[in-house]
Amino acid sequence: MCNIFVEKYNSFSDEELITLVRDNNQDAFETLFHRYLPLLKSIVSKNVAIKSDFDDLLQDATISFYYAVQMFDFHSSSFSTFLSVCVDRSLKSTIRKASAQKRIPEELVVPIDDSPIIINSKSAEEEFFGNRVDSDTSDKIRSKLSELEFCVLKSFLNTGSYDETAKQLNLTRKSVDNALSRIRKKFI
Repeated sequence: MCNIFVEKYNSFSDEELITLVRDNNQDAFETLFHRYLPLLKSIVSKNVAIKSDFDDLLQDATISFYYAVQMFDFHSSSFSTFLSVCVDRSLKSTIRKASAQKRIPEELVVPIDDSPIIINSKSAEEEFFGNRVDSDTSDKIRSKLSELEFCVLKSFLNTGSYDETAKQLNLTRKSVDNALSRIRKKFI
């Protein structure tokens, strides 16, 4: 950003800069952003647990800053207060979502050193039914399934695709999905 613009816009109030930003004035946005960058960094520092996550959270804070500029109501609180609340809530939400994804039940966690690595590219259906189903097993399966479910299962095991199965059986993708869900429930 050119220093002339910085000097020109530095004397503007937050409200004036926000109005200019909403009129797509990039220089006003940069001035406002640099004015509040220390606050953004402070909020990120308060929320970050791992130093390596700082840059990612600062990027999220920057996006929240942009939305705060767009959503700010001039008749409510000050922009700095509104921005602080928006960014803090956004970061907490981001952190909560990220930590929820990391929660894996302990019984499923096995150290790599203690167990061999097995790569299995089979789908759940192939794993359950195997690649070849003998006639005895086929009869047992058939007795538990409706005609439609059996046809869907047979077609799906051959094609491996919801769309192909739907096309072969002249069904909707949703019907195939529902049938496979019912099949899974019957054999679990």
